[in-house]
Amino acid sequence: MLLDSVHTEDETILYTRHPSDQAILKLWDHYLLNVHPMTKLFFDWEKAPILQKAAKDPQTLLKGEQAFSFAIYFITILSLTEKECDKIIGDSKKSQLLDDFQSYIETALVTAGYITTSDLLVLQALLIYLVMPLCSSHMPCY
Repeated sequence: MLLDSVHTEDETILYTRHPSDQAILKLWDHYLLNVHPMTKLFFDWEKAPILQKAAKDPQTLLKGEQAFSFAIYFITILSLTEKECDKIIGDSKKSQLLDDFQSYIETALVTAGYITTSDLLVLQALLIYLVMPLCSSHMPCY
C-alpha cells in the first residue's frame, strides 16, 4: 500500500536520519544537475534555503520542509551511480540507501499529513516521491 504508516520510521527521531551537512549540500547540487532539469516542479532558488536549513540543523525543519528534504535526498540518490553514492554519503550501498530513504520520505509524508494537506511543499515532496518509479535504472532521470 502506498505510504503505509505501519511500515514507516518513528517520526520523533526522523531528524536524526538526515545525511551529514556536507552530504546534504552535495545531494542538492546533484539534484539540480541530474533531476531538476527533467522535473521542474519548483524554482530551485526558492527551495535552496530549505536544504541549507536541513544541513545546518535538521531539528528546526517544519514537517513540510522535512518531507521535501527527504524527497530530494531520495530521488537524488536514485539518480547517482554506486560510486557517487559512496563518495557523497559513505559506506552504504546504493540499494540500502534507497530502502532507507524510501522509509524516511514515507514517514515524513505521513507525518506531514500528505492526504489532507494543502501545503504546497508537502505536495511537491509527494510529487517527487511519485516521480521516482519513472527514474529507474532502465530510464534514469539524468
